[in-house]
Amino acid sequence: VYQALRAKTEGRTGRQAPIMRSYRSKNDNNNKENVSTALLGAQRRLLSLMAMKKSLYRIAEPHIKPEDFSTDIYRRLARRIYDSYAEGSYIDVPMILNEFSESPEQSSAASAVFYNNEIYESQEKAVQDLIKKIKLEKLNLEISREGNPVRFNELVKEKRYWSSKTWDE
Repeated sequence: VYQALRAKTEGRTGRQAPIMRSYRSKNDNNNKENVSTALLGAQRRLLSLMAMKKSLYRIAEPHIKPEDFSTDIYRRLARRIYDSYAEGSYIDVPMILNEFSESPEQSSAASAVFYNNEIYESQEKAVQDLIKKIKLEKLNLEISREGNPVRFNELVKEKRYWSSKTWDE
């Protein structure tokens, strides 16, 4: 379908249509189809907000760790953000983007995090909502894969906790 649409577009405009690219690196686990676009979008937005303000990072840091991110690129970006704040320094966007210039896919994915134009009524509430969404999406994925009944029950309890989580606590 994509190839047919691409050929049709090229025929109409006389220019080459853009190639559809994946934002996942070759080193990522091969569970591409198992990671929802909603989860990847929530992770991208959370990284963007954390990079924007240290106070937003402080809200997320106790709940989400760099290894919780689904792609290698997002894990590396998260590690850089977490390390920068832990060292007391600021987020040096050009320096971080330079580390992801190995391929166009990596560069695009990293740029999407730092050049997010979304506007939030409350950034703090957005971070809280994104944490909850990420936790629930990841738990749903783990629950669907879990074969051990004891671990399955633990995951269901954790899902109930996150489903009913309010940030007034």
